[in-house]
Amino acid sequence: MTGAPAETWRRFKFSTAPPWAIWVGGVLVASILARRASGYLPMTRASVQRLRLARWSPVALLAVAFLCWILAVIVGAAGGNDSTTSSIAGFLFIVGSLLLLIGLIGLVVVQAAYGPTARVMEQQPGQYEPVVELRRVHPNFVNAVRQMQAARAAQHPLQPGSR
Repeated sequence: MTGAPAETWRRFKFSTAPPWAIWVGGVLVASILARRASGYLPMTRASVQRLRLARWSPVALLAVAFLCWILAVIVGAAGGNDSTTSSIAGFLFIVGSLLLLIGLIGLVVVQAAYGPTARVMEQQPGQYEPVVELRRVHPNFVNAVRQMQAARAAQHPLQPGSR
């Protein structure tokens, strides 16, 4: 995806919901009516590591947020009426709430803005699979895909009378 020679393949799943589905029935209807495609894309190991870090960091923040809440409950219950322990419990609860908010925002931002995205188009008559339009990929990646498609087309030329 960066334009450098690929070292590994990573599986991606893409889905595209009709624009009207959110307005008619919300997220549930949109997820039911979404066109889906999945497959492997070539990437460098460094790109896979960066993508993995970006995708799992918000999840780690959510886990730490719940850990802070559990600690807040434990400290609050163990301290009784002591003002110091109740202050610590309140601080842990606030930190946990902030980490939860940051983690949720991070999940949305990472899904929307990091890594390759795609639009799954409707399957056209005569095609076996729907066309997937990749977005946010390097121009060298696009050129390599075009070269691969040209090589495949050269290996299997159309016969006269066939379509």
